[in-house]
Amino acid sequence: MKSTALVNQYYIYAVDADFGPFFLKFCSYFPYNAKLCLNGHEYLKRQLVKEGIAFEALDNGILSCANPGRLQEICDGLDAPRIDALLRTWLARVPHPFTPEEREAGFRYDVSILQAEFALTQVLDRPVTGRILCEEIIRENLDLGRPSQVQLIFGRRVTKQTTARHRFRTRVITQGVIPSLYADYKHSRISLGQMICPQTATYPWPNKAAASD
Repeated sequence: MKSTALVNQYYIYAVDADFGPFFLKFCSYFPYNAKLCLNGHEYLKRQLVKEGIAFEALDNGILSCANPGRLQEICDGLDAPRIDALLRTWLARVPHPFTPEEREAGFRYDVSILQAEFALTQVLDRPVTGRILCEEIIRENLDLGRPSQVQLIFGRRVTKQTTARHRFRTRVITQGVIPSLYADYKHSRISLGQMICPQTATYPWPNKAAASD
């Protein structure tokens, strides 16, 4: 008989010298899946401060920088080995679900992408210009979530079977005076909101957190 039960989840919130604020989430039930959540913008801010490069920060981005070339180099340098090193560093500091003997036998956490968000932020000096551009982009892209456009966006062939199993949707939502555009397909979403910042989020993939080498 199949049933569903809720198990305890343990959150560890921390601040890393290189990555800034992040959190680890551990499941208390076998196979003890774990989740690492971090923000690349916070990593970028920390690195700019370390190198003494002046910048003006946004809540989730950079408004201006004294050395844009170096800023881009730092962004490009945030790769899988650096993220994996962050995880290994903090797994050595926090309580670990696996005993030393189990880890020596090959049971360890491997990193896989559960959700990733990518954005290209355009900063405008006049708010009214940004609103006009945002409204024009929304008006011109109301069909993003339609089957005929999916192949152009995601490179996927759409058939009758695809449209029968998967959802295509475009929504325009106004929160206060700020319009937002959302286009959804399967496990991906493209959003455009207050900032001229098209974001693509991909989620969720199976999380193989506890595995044997």
